[in-house]
Amino acid sequence: MAFPINLTRDGSWIATSALTRIGAASVDNPPSAEDLALALDRLDVISQNLAARGIILVADLDRTPAAIAQEMANALALSLQADFGSNAPPGSGALPPQEAIDANLRRITADTIAYGPQQAAYF
Repeated sequence: MAFPINLTRDGSWIATSALTRIGAASVDNPPSAEDLALALDRLDVISQNLAARGIILVADLDRTPAAIAQEMANALALSLQADFGSNAPPGSGALPPQEAIDANLRRITADTIAYGPQQAAYF
């Protein structure tokens, strides 16, 4: 029996995953509509912030590649921590600091076609 493999994730998956990472949702406790709406709104802000800083441009959050969605969920969880009562300094908990998330996103997208000057990589 073959299982379908989806290589993309949508915005609600990213938001739910981020809420799960900070403990605001779980298998037995799905996120409330208000929490999910807050996470989706914040996801738009994070996506715009990453694009403005030149890290990654995600044109369609409902068709985000799985590896990028994982890192965006980390960034969203990091952003939502304070809203859900966690005042832990970045990098001291299970979530990586924003610098590590940015570096991972750059590493994941290093081989994709981008606009602007390109640097050749020789092996």
